[in-house]
Amino acid sequence: AGKEEEREKALSLVIIIEKEEEREERREKRDAERRKTPPQGRRRSRTRRRAEEGEEEEEEDKEVEKKERMNQPSRAEKFVVPPGSRKLSYTPDTKLANAGEFVLLREDHTLGNMLRMELHNDPNVVFAGYQHPHPTDHRIIIKVHTNGETNPVRAMKEANQRLTEQVESLKTQWESELESVRDSGAI
Repeated sequence: AGKEEEREKALSLVIIIEKEEEREERREKRDAERRKTPPQGRRRSRTRRRAEEGEEEEEEDKEVEKKERMNQPSRAEKFVVPPGSRKLSYTPDTKLANAGEFVLLREDHTLGNMLRMELHNDPNVVFAGYQHPHPTDHRIIIKVHTNGETNPVRAMKEANQRLTEQVESLKTQWESELESVRDSGAI
């Protein structure tokens, strides 16, 4: 077991050294390209030039580290709906009358909780609940059961419309407050 641990340590050190050598090669190539290109416009000070080169090196190193990361899903998976998929789907419940399940792709607790609370404000809604199945599963499932005077689809549309009106009202209030602060000279 001790020899295997030493072997693994040695292997990890070799990998680290190889990565550092690759970074050094990239720096050397970048410096060689910079020496070939003549300065444009006003000449920069030596400290300014070194600071800019350091920033560029850091950015390139960050890009390489991003590529080297393993086991991390793309961030776009959280909010971009795949081609051929629908953002919203509805499935009526086969066991309960006036009940169904909505599936919203690429959403999380923020929208799920807002819709659930707004559905609770509707007197015709008997039950409204949502679940976010798993942190890596970027969808929410909203279950709605109505009393028969309306159907789940209509209840969801009305809840969505009320939420849209509330958001528009909030936006208007925000903009008017921001304008009054700007007029007062605070910003």
